[in-house]
Amino acid sequence: MKRPDENVIMRFLTGCCSDQELEEVRDWISASEENAAELFRLEEMHRRLSGLSMSGREVEKALSGVHARIDRARSRRAVMARLMRYAAAAVVLVMMGAGMWLLGGGMERLGVTDYVVAKASASTPREVTLADSTRVWLNAGSSLRYPKKFDKAERRVELQGEGYFEVAKDRSRPFVVSGGPVDVKVLGTVFDFNVNSDRRIAEVSLMEGSVEVTEHCSSGKVMLLPGQKAFVDYGSGHITVRNDDVRLDAVWHNRLIPFYNADVRHIAETLEKLYGVRVVVDDAIDDSHTYSGQIIHRNSIDSVLESLRNTIPVNYHKKNGKIYIVPD
Repeated sequence: MKRPDENVIMRFLTGCCSDQELEEVRDWISASEENAAELFRLEEMHRRLSGLSMSGREVEKALSGVHARIDRARSRRAVMARLMRYAAAAVVLVMMGAGMWLLGGGMERLGVTDYVVAKASASTPREVTLADSTRVWLNAGSSLRYPKKFDKAERRVELQGEGYFEVAKDRSRPFVVSGGPVDVKVLGTVFDFNVNSDRRIAEVSLMEGSVEVTEHCSSGKVMLLPGQKAFVDYGSGHITVRNDDVRLDAVWHNRLIPFYNADVRHIAETLEKLYGVRVVVDDAIDDSHTYSGQIIHRNSIDSVLESLRNTIPVNYHKKNGKIYIVPD
């Protein structure tokens, strides 16, 4: 698939692209791991440039230095030449943030760390173990860019799509997941991060430990506790936090539906969320009994209902697109 225009990619990196341009970039990186890797490299370069300060004269000098590097790099592979051109564009774009870092060999330092891009297939999740023993499950169609070896200051990775993270504890080096305009920062914990480009919203669900969620554009920041979920709106930058059954957000990675002291009505509500169907519980069902355990998540809700029927004293039938749970 043809790479999007340079201006489109630059608007994507700065969060200013239209919905049509966002779809164009998303289709491009979905086409191959090489495309995803190139975008991740550009995002990393833009992130590093955006945090620095410089004067107008330094901008001009830095831009001249970048153009000189581009001329020397023309005999290299085409992808390296493209990276140099993006560096020049980034200097102009972030007038308040490039400076002498470039002149001191910053462009070369971008290539010092070896990065890997892991991508799950369109239909199957994928598990990845990082250098610090952190385990990551990527949902179908998602990708993760990470260094082969983390540096001494922090452990930073970049996510496209949805990932479930079991972060190895290291109090001296925070673990940071970047997804679009949102960063999630932790020391050691378990959480789910869903970067939903279609809805232009990010969702962070915390299972264990604590995380700090930051939105770049508005500088909004919140701390989550276990059982809380943050919703970050890309348009407004607003962060909303609510208590939720966050265990359901992990069902896709371990294929298990958890129940803890749940009555039949709570179980029915859970199935509604997971399968998007209306489940009606008969008034004659005894709500005083609760159940704990796990049921294997399957593509068909009928298989789950059969497992329930073999475990608790209920039966079910379907009518007019609804499922009715009745006493056995």
